[in-house]
Amino acid sequence: MLTEPAVTEIRTPVVEIVEVHAPIATLYEVIGSDFNPARTAYKHIQTIPATVWTIEHYLGFDPGGVTIIDDDGYHVDGFGIQYLEPGVSLRLSYDIAFGGVAYIS
Repeated sequence: MLTEPAVTEIRTPVVEIVEVHAPIATLYEVIGSDFNPARTAYKHIQTIPATVWTIEHYLGFDPGGVTIIDDDGYHVDGFGIQYLEPGVSLRLSYDIAFGGVAYIS
């Protein structure tokens, strides 16, 4: 008696290719504004275009690493940085208004 061979369905995983404009370390998005001494990074999302972004990060230190990615996915350089309250907040300044994401560590 002949039996038909077993048919195995092969599924190809879907892979999304993302263009990276700048190396970014592993970051943790913080929800809320309470101080956490174990926190080492903060992700700020600026939804409203502005020339000045005031960011409360509550990292407990003045971060030396700030990476800005605009809404179109491009790395932004040439911003001014002012530390407002040590270990708590900072202000980023630009020549033109835009929205995007600030990665702070």
